[in-house]
Amino acid sequence: MISRRITPKQPGRRYLTAFAVIGLLGGTLLGGAVANATTPAGLFELEGNAITENTAPGSDDWDRVCHEVTITRDTTSSITDQCASATDTTTATAVAWTTDTHAALGALGACSGNNCTIFTGGGSKDPIDINQWAWKDNVGGLPDKDNLQHGFAARYSIPSSPTCPGPNNNQDGTTKCEMLFFGNDRFDNSGDAQQGFWFFQNKIGLGTNAVGGGNGFTSSNAPQFHRNGDLLLISDFSNGGTVSTITVYTWDTACLKNDISPKTGPINGVSCGDANLRFQASSNQANCDGGGGVDPAISGFCGVVNLTDGVPSPWAFVDKTTISPTHPANTFLTNEFYEGGVNLGFLGLQSECFASVASETRSSQSTTATLKDFVLGSFGSCEATLATQVSNSSVTPGTAVHDTATVTGTNPNVTPTGNVTFFLCSFAAGSTDVCDGTTGHVGTQVGSPVALSGSGAIATAQSDDVNTQAASLLPGHYCFRAEWPGDSNYIGAKTEFSGATECFDVSKLPSQTATTSNPNTNNVAPGTSVTDTATVSGSGPTPTGSVTFFLCQPSEVTSGGCEGTAGTQIGSAKPLSGGQATSDATTNTTTLGKYCWRAEYGGDTVYEPSSHTDATGECFTVTNSASGTSDQTWLPNDHVDITTPTGTLSGTLAITLRSGSCTGTVVYTEPVPNSGAFTAPGTYDTTNSTFTVEEADSGTYFWRIVFTPTDTVNATGFTTCESTVITVDDTP
Repeated sequence: MISRRITPKQPGRRYLTAFAVIGLLGGTLLGGAVANATTPAGLFELEGNAITENTAPGSDDWDRVCHEVTITRDTTSSITDQCASATDTTTATAVAWTTDTHAALGALGACSGNNCTIFTGGGSKDPIDINQWAWKDNVGGLPDKDNLQHGFAARYSIPSSPTCPGPNNNQDGTTKCEMLFFGNDRFDNSGDAQQGFWFFQNKIGLGTNAVGGGNGFTSSNAPQFHRNGDLLLISDFSNGGTVSTITVYTWDTACLKNDISPKTGPINGVSCGDANLRFQASSNQANCDGGGGVDPAISGFCGVVNLTDGVPSPWAFVDKTTISPTHPANTFLTNEFYEGGVNLGFLGLQSECFASVASETRSSQSTTATLKDFVLGSFGSCEATLATQVSNSSVTPGTAVHDTATVTGTNPNVTPTGNVTFFLCSFAAGSTDVCDGTTGHVGTQVGSPVALSGSGAIATAQSDDVNTQAASLLPGHYCFRAEWPGDSNYIGAKTEFSGATECFDVSKLPSQTATTSNPNTNNVAPGTSVTDTATVSGSGPTPTGSVTFFLCQPSEVTSGGCEGTAGTQIGSAKPLSGGQATSDATTNTTTLGKYCWRAEYGGDTVYEPSSHTDATGECFTVTNSASGTSDQTWLPNDHVDITTPTGTLSGTLAITLRSGSCTGTVVYTEPVPNSGAFTAPGTYDTTNSTFTVEEADSGTYFWRIVFTPTDTVNATGFTTCESTVITVDDTP
């Protein structure tokens, strides 16, 4: 893109352009007499007529350009159905064929005469920007020799080769050779005509705004009209059309009026031809007439006119001269048809995309010449397209999602540049809302603008990831939007939003609910108070929301527990705290049998609902089993043995049971055995059946035994005391 001053600081471009111009100025054809000079690189015929003669395989001529525009592409306008017998071009990347008429435009009616779209006003000069140009039609005053009828252009892009070098004279196919062909026809040949061809990067059209006594022009990139790098070729034919002088300029706002310097020799952009016009090259021997003329693919540029009368026109053509046997209808008289070509790589313009072309006539070849007539037409498509694609259309929280923007240009040699800015809009889940940047649909910018990268005509940029953490992008519906401001080669900001390729849904995470009944045994008494506790978990943050509890009676319990919609809700829904919730207590457990809980989690912004019932862990059984207690009683008794060393001994035996000590309270007195008669040796068992010891009476008891002999003179008695600990425990 020539968006800057072209100076000798670029030695490669300076050398090649100078190389081409030296050959032209010296009258030397670089490479000698080119055998196929009228068909540069086998692409297009430059021989002074408009009909394809197939002098080289795949070569085109203006009849094919005319056919492609008026029949294949344009089927609705007033210029259709021209060149019906021809075919489309073989490999042209851009074509233009325009007649000097226009359909109804604003307040203007259709113009079909010979004075359509002519320049007017003092500002209509090449050094002045297009926004100051003015045009009018349906008026006289235009010299017939300056009256254009049609304008046409074609562009080709092929791998560089010796027959079609690329930039820096590259010939090995690693770059492209960009060839540009152009031409027009005029109403009268009664005098020399100075012609110019503007190739504009912005799309220029006819306007209805008032400028300089006429109408103004429009631009696809207004308020900018001209762009640095726009190409102007001025051609002049003299000596009956055999001598061609061509001068090449580029639009350069760095050129000021006082910068103008002589334009002799291979200057290659060093000097300024006029304000805003950078001089590139010039030759007075740039005639590409066949049979030894200049080949523009090798030598830079050339032009040619038809040198004889009666050259057939493939389209409807009417000139000033009356039709006669020597001048049949639809034929060109000498010098009424002009065509030329230029190798853009020799001018350093191979990367330019030209959206419009204007063929113009002028009062002289001077840059300050007053412009006369013009034919303006659309040419290449110079606005890149922007497409986007989301990385995943359906994800779960925590999954990284990004958007990729692809910018595709129309020039295979020019890669789109600049930054793409991404935005993200959030909508309710399932929404089909838009994120187109309009009010209410702007969204939030995602990260910083991302630089495009790529090769050829395609470049891409990828947004930062979103939703890299589960909590950063809650479940819902989201849409990206990409914005690219264009660059110096591809003009026009682009905004892309497509629900089909830029939206995605973040689904909720699954949740798990686990519950525990308290109690959860198989032996629960009727009417027992029972609760249930639910624990909700998931792979992301701690679940929030609430849990509703249901209890199934024995008649509602299935093999799986409290399933489906069975059961009765117990209390209100309980909010989770730390992922847990406990139900209200219930005593609705009077019926004997198996009861089961069911807990239902309602979900939240991150998690899906879930429920849980378990025939084992969440159930309990109410039973009516028998139970009892014991109240033990003990009857203390004792066994007494009385012995004597010799013989027998008679006496009485006194036995008492005391508490506390041997002299303590008597709690039981054994009746005197044998009415007081007792013979030793002998034994005696107590017969207590009235004094009992229960749990409350547990303690230490003492048996006191006293034996008194009958013969107290010859025998002695005895007293003894023994203790026993009695413990009674009725705990079941």
